[in-house]
Order: sequence, then C-alpha cells, then structure tokens
Amino acid sequence: MGFEAKIVFVLPGTAKADQQGPNGEAECAVWKDSNWGIDFGHITRLEKLTGERFQHLRSSFHPFRRAGICVMNRFLHSCVFVDFENRFDERCAPEIVVPKPFFAFADEEMGNEPTVKIGGRIYLSVNERSFKGCMGNDTLVEDHNAAAGKPEALRRLLKSGKWHPMVNPPLLWATCAELADCLDKAENEKHEVWEEIQADSVSKALFLSWRESLRNLGTVDARSVFRFS
Repeated sequence: MGFEAKIVFVLPGTAKADQQGPNGEAECAVWKDSNWGIDFGHITRLEKLTGERFQHLRSSFHPFRRAGICVMNRFLHSCVFVDFENRFDERCAPEIVVPKPFFAFADEEMGNEPTVKIGGRIYLSVNERSFKGCMGNDTLVEDHNAAAGKPEALRRLLKSGKWHPMVNPPLLWATCAELADCLDKAENEKHEVWEEIQADSVSKALFLSWRESLRNLGTVDARSVFRFS
C-alpha cells in the first residue's frame, strides 16, 4: 500500500488580467510551470524502513525508493501538514489557469470553461501532464479548481472525514526554501529520517542533491507543487 508522489517547480510571474480586480488591479500573479520537478516514486510509511516488524523487507527498498520515502515523510509530517487544518489557504495551491482553446470546437473536449483571470488574484499555470501519476486523473484541473481558495469548505470536509489531502485534491504547495530548511533540520537534529538516509551512500547522495536543488531554487523564490496519486 502507498502512493506515488512528485513535486513540480513553479516560478513567480505576472499576467494581464481579463477582468479588473476589486481595487482596479489590471494584473494578476501567475505562477508558471518550470517544466522540471522531482518524481519520488512509490511512497510508503517510514515505519516500513525503520520498524522491526518490517526488517525482512529492508533489502527490497532500493536506494532511490529509500530516499524518496524518507524525504517525503519529512516534507509531509514536518512541513506541509503541520497545523494543516488552520493553514488551508497557505498550503492549497492557487486555481489552475484553463487556457482558451486554439479552435472553437475544442471547448467540448476540454471539459472546463477557460479561466477569466481577475486582477489582484493568484493563479497557477501548469502543464497538466506534469502532474500525471501512475493512476492518472482525467479531472485533475476540475477537481483542484473546485477546491482551491475555499479553506472553510475544505476544513468542514476534513472534520467530517469525507476528504483527506493525501487521497483527494487540491494540489498543495510550499516554498522551495522551506523544504530545503526542513531537510536541513532533519540532519541537524539527527532525525530518524537522517539516520536512515545516511545508512546508505546512494540514498544520502540523492537526499543531498534534492536538498541542494531546493536550496538553489529557493533563491529565485520558486515553489514546489505536490501531486499524489
């Protein structure tokens, strides 16, 4: 049991709004797909690497999978999901821009109305294929946009047990600098994630390379958008 996890990097930008904002804003913020990300592959609980009852499985966790499990465990439980219920508006990625079709007859095939960008708002412009997981999701954009920017509705669903961010939209995001700091703390505090990582030289190399990439992207204010499937 588990899930596929990846992050896609997006960079800050602006675009002309289709409609003026409430204060006359003529532009909106648009975070644009960098066409680069990290696919962490199949993720299970860290317990399966560190728990005694799973010791017989240790040899089946090759270095890449070991590194992916450890890093994603750190991201989710020490960063993204910390005080999550009160931080929906911060952790939920913005509405995804649905572009106008090149041809009029393409409207029906898209299944989504083109986005009317409103001045002063924040949007996400990404290649939908960047987020396709092993299971795919033909309604990814529609599902995400139905939830984006509605923290109170999501909070009620979370409390009712009818929704959970690990198995349902929306897409989540965090700054690359924040994620790099999260991995720094794992090493500095000798967290179990770090102890497990450094036990394997290839896993450690992957951990360090991912952290360095995140740190460098943080210098240009890039963000990471999470996709689970």
